[in-house]
Amino acid sequence: MQLTHEQIKNITLGAAYVEFTDNKTVFHRFAKEQEALYQTVKSDFYNKTLSTSCVRLEFKTDSSYLFIKTQIKSRSSRKFYSLDVFVNGKFHGAMSGSINCDDNIIDSKEFHIGENGESKTVRIHLPWSCSSDIIELSVDDGAFIEPIKKAKKMLCFGDSITQGYDSTYTSNSYASKLTIYLDAETRNKGIGGEIFRPKLASIKDSDFDPSIITVAYGTNDWAADISKEDLCAKIDGFFGSLIENYPSAKIFCIAPIWRADWQAQHSFGEFLNLKEELIRIAKKYPSIKVINGFDFVPHECELFSDKYLHPNDDGFSHYAKNLISEIEKYL
Repeated sequence: MQLTHEQIKNITLGAAYVEFTDNKTVFHRFAKEQEALYQTVKSDFYNKTLSTSCVRLEFKTDSSYLFIKTQIKSRSSRKFYSLDVFVNGKFHGAMSGSINCDDNIIDSKEFHIGENGESKTVRIHLPWSCSSDIIELSVDDGAFIEPIKKAKKMLCFGDSITQGYDSTYTSNSYASKLTIYLDAETRNKGIGGEIFRPKLASIKDSDFDPSIITVAYGTNDWAADISKEDLCAKIDGFFGSLIENYPSAKIFCIAPIWRADWQAQHSFGEFLNLKEELIRIAKKYPSIKVINGFDFVPHECELFSDKYLHPNDDGFSHYAKNLISEIEKYL
């Protein structure tokens, strides 16, 4: 039995909107006005908005199998992708492969997920590095499909590390792990290479009322040619817009994790001073808690895919564990 577009839409979590285009279900994690903003910023950034980071399909079913056929499109500089399937909370398998930049491919896979007639919960994580337009999603004839709604809602703002760089398995990124731990629906606004951009924070997800927001910029800001005064003004503007749009949310600002070149000098000043400025600015806003992320990932190059900046799966495991431990103190 092939699911309709409406059925797929009903089991989608983490998308600002979902379209049916050219006989495919297409997922958007950024609202239309946010996408329009990035079209004016940088074509590469706009392309990254179309990745399916933290978009997932989650439902209950009594089907014995699951068939997925999808069009994978390049949405980052990374050539690998992973679509992860979980059954009853346990990793069951993945559809994974590689793709050339500026290219797209059709991929499909069948998963045997248990006994026919036995109720089970299925969770499908769509790729962070690419977009995944669903051409077909099929289950046993007569099987029931029941959407799962989450009690919590979360927004994750950030750069490449928030988007998912460089987890081999999509479900291993810190944003994915935090989402599952909190049993939340998450809209991931992470963009590789991004900085504090107050205009983005000013555009509200009008249909989404998050109880938790994470903000994880700074490492690209520090490395850019920007003065301390200008960067602090952007941070303040970003925080102020978030508070205005989401006054009841708990906001966690994560000071950047360690990077191998953290002792370099840039216009802003020393890397560790960024944490101090975040704390200083956040004092104006009682709902914002600044978390020191510098030691979230041990300072070992083997835990980073590029040996200096982007965590690999093991690095993300440390990141997520330490972040969850800190956030728990305030929930």
